[in-house]
Amino acid sequence: SDAAIVAMPRAATLPDGLTALPFAYQAAVVVVNSVNPMEEISSKKLFDIFSASAAPRCETWAQAGVSDVGLRDIMAISTSYSDNVVVELFKTEALGGTNIGLWVNMPARKADILNMVKTNNSAIAVLGKAVSGDMVKVLPVSRAGAGKSYAYKPDIENFLNGDYPLTLPFYIVFKKENTQKVKPLVKILLDDKIAEVVDKSDFYVAPKNSRKKSIFELDLAR
Repeated sequence: SDAAIVAMPRAATLPDGLTALPFAYQAAVVVVNSVNPMEEISSKKLFDIFSASAAPRCETWAQAGVSDVGLRDIMAISTSYSDNVVVELFKTEALGGTNIGLWVNMPARKADILNMVKTNNSAIAVLGKAVSGDMVKVLPVSRAGAGKSYAYKPDIENFLNGDYPLTLPFYIVFKKENTQKVKPLVKILLDDKIAEVVDKSDFYVAPKNSRKKSIFELDLAR
């Protein structure tokens, strides 16, 4: 192919002779009910709550470090396997490649997940694109154990910088020798009109400054 949109995990290395320009990001976003006093969570704690291999499993909010007496047993929720990119991303980055526990609720629709979180103070859910508001709170996530690493919000700057741990970047990839040939197509893909379409989906589009920088580098290339 002259060009392709390729998902590249954080640990992946781009082969020699290729150019990769940031295009979009998919993220596994962690949300709780807005009354939950938890303000951030670590990937280790997510493993303890969601992983089938957790031993012992974190079953109550007290075990998760939340002392609110109104919160008892944790209701763990994940997006459906029909949205397998988010599920596999979460399993890889937070669960160390292990499976999600059989106790985790897996509704078929995103709207069902959000409704469960809004109506249950003890719920914690992993889903695709989400924002805080309307009884839902998005949690920043840290890579290490709680208190040992800074927790990052799932926003576009943290995706671009590689700080939010539950992120899968997508790049426009092409051979450097084909730069002039693919330039018109790549410019279309990086245009604001395409960005608006991507942003309405479950993907986070690369920020405008990043896309402008990519176009500038294309114009400098010979």
